[in-house]
Amino acid sequence: MIYIRLNARTHTPFGLGRVEVAFETINAFLSAHRYASRLASNSVVQYALWLKDLTPAHHERLIRWWQDEIEGTGKVPILSVENKPEVLRFGGGTDADLRLAWQEFLLRVMANAFDLPPQFLGVERDVNRSTAAEMNDVAFQHAIVPTARLFAEHITRDAIAKKLGWHDLEFVFTELDAQNEMEQAQIDEILLRSGVMTVNEVRRMRGLAELPVATGAANSVGH
Repeated sequence: MIYIRLNARTHTPFGLGRVEVAFETINAFLSAHRYASRLASNSVVQYALWLKDLTPAHHERLIRWWQDEIEGTGKVPILSVENKPEVLRFGGGTDADLRLAWQEFLLRVMANAFDLPPQFLGVERDVNRSTAAEMNDVAFQHAIVPTARLFAEHITRDAIAKKLGWHDLEFVFTELDAQNEMEQAQIDEILLRSGVMTVNEVRRMRGLAELPVATGAANSVGH
């Protein structure tokens, strides 16, 4: 078993994991989402009827009649009472009762605990085309790359070196430090134009075969 320790602490051998940081937030989000689901599915009572000057026996008869004849049938209820019953609402009857803003805030807190932009958890507010690509790059460099490197170090040290005894092997993720292709091409062009690197050196960096050197050019270089 390999324990990957994030955010090492001095008072305990265990690190402070991201789930541990966001545990209460995740629990609060699940509770709010569960309540909103019951409220939206009409399984939570949102209103009451106030009938003036009726005895408990009349209340029982009305409740029994409503449950047996009206509730869930789509029939039009007809009440013949002296005073019109009043509806007492327990909520506003709007989306605010679902606590949608509170759930969105909890999603932002959870995303921050995992070093991710909120859009990765489905929060699309304040996200547009001009910032989405940059936020993806920032998330990759600040959340995925450090965790992947830490995971690779543990595999190399604990599994390959300690368990298998192979000290000359290293576990790495390919293209972990991949840069923007256009930016890299511009950097290569500047280095070639200024004479800092040759064409073959750039081709080697890209995993391409070197170009053959002409004989005349080699002799001129030798002289």
